[in-house]
Amino acid sequence: MLGAVREKIEGQLSRVNVAHLRESLIAWWNGIEGPMLLDEVVDDGDSASVRKPAKKKKYPEPTEEDLFRLRTMICDALWGEGYVGPGSREFVMECVSQFGLTKERSVAFIEAGLGGPARDISKESGAWISAFESKSPILAAGKEQCAIAGLAKRVVMEPFDEKTTALPENKFHAVISFDRFYAVEDKSKLLDNIANGMSDDGSVLFTDYVVPSAVDKSEAEKWFDPFWGTPHLTTAQEYIQTLSAMGLDLRVKQDITLDYAAMINAAMPKWKELINLAQAEEIDGVGRAAYARVLAEEAGRWASRLEALSKGQLQVYRFLAIKLG
Repeated sequence: MLGAVREKIEGQLSRVNVAHLRESLIAWWNGIEGPMLLDEVVDDGDSASVRKPAKKKKYPEPTEEDLFRLRTMICDALWGEGYVGPGSREFVMECVSQFGLTKERSVAFIEAGLGGPARDISKESGAWISAFESKSPILAAGKEQCAIAGLAKRVVMEPFDEKTTALPENKFHAVISFDRFYAVEDKSKLLDNIANGMSDDGSVLFTDYVVPSAVDKSEAEKWFDPFWGTPHLTTAQEYIQTLSAMGLDLRVKQDITLDYAAMINAAMPKWKELINLAQAEEIDGVGRAAYARVLAEEAGRWASRLEALSKGQLQVYRFLAIKLG
């Protein structure tokens, strides 16, 4: 099975050379002369090139707030407004379609990021959502985006600490999370907290990065940068055992690695638009060098992630479990 996964993903990678994009951006940022050919990044038949501007205006060192704002802008452009990673609105709604969410239903979204998926779910279903996020800058930005969207009361962004935050007992009809549990050290404690917060016949759905049983976890963890937290990878089988031990009825345990890689690849042509922004002297109040640095970091993140998927050192799984009444 892993051989087939590698073959298919490697075929996708041959069309979208993210590693070249990362290396070109880093070289450009460091002042190395030379063209950055977009047709080497995305094979879309467009041979236009982007070259490093001849003149540079000096800008003050960007603040952490500046860098975070740039990162948010790049994520919005790649994945959709309020999204911080792969998973389109269509994918999110397909995942939650079987929940039967309505305005009478309450939902907990764990590690909600900037709140984009939570807002889409609420707009589509009318459900009330408690959107928990552990990273303070992201939480603040998510609150602002919810307010701008007029959904601050329906999608309530709240702080979350995996070690201390206790979900209200038996409250939520559904608990949702996408791709963030890998950075949680004590997954049993987190899932026990979630189970305690679920109402009878409530559901928990989450996707996450997992490591194949034949792969050394410490080696697989090297593919992650620290932005979202230190990785603590587990296997799909360990997740299954933990959910079952809690008395949850596991309904779905699905390897979605190929679908996930496809979602990453679907966003890659948008890098072209992001590179073109670097022709401006200033991007969102920050000099082009700082913008290029953040862009290179994001390119590096997804280049590493795709490489790990293609080498069979990483998988993405979807789990769905029910709390029987």
